[in-house]
Amino acid sequence: MSPIFQPDPENLYKLMAIHKALMLAKWADPPLAPEIAGSPFIAEALVEIQQIIDKLETERGKPERANWSGNKMTTHSARWDATINLVTRSSLSRETWLNATDEERVVYARTYMSPFEPDQEQLRLFIDEVMRHFQAE
Repeated sequence: MSPIFQPDPENLYKLMAIHKALMLAKWADPPLAPEIAGSPFIAEALVEIQQIIDKLETERGKPERANWSGNKMTTHSARWDATINLVTRSSLSRETWLNATDEERVVYARTYMSPFEPDQEQLRLFIDEVMRHFQAE
């Protein structure tokens, strides 16, 4: 783990900047690099950074600022549609997605949706929508 990923109050604004930069890179339209959106490392880093930011904000007496970027993705919102587009335009091939097991599709969906935390219903809807897209091709 990088020293900047430590829950040190002096790193709060650095972590916010890194988080924002990763979020912008992940959802850039047009995509900056398709591998960013589907990277398990980027997905994990976004979640880890968000957790540290939330912890630091709570510790400094500003719990209302915890989860400042939000961790919920509303079904069929602009972010939802952008994430569907990321998956369908990504380096993850149509055949890979169609031939994946249900468990692998859940992993792919969580990676692309990170740092947002979809519930089971959202995961099902998201996977169904991606499958419909790929099956229509």
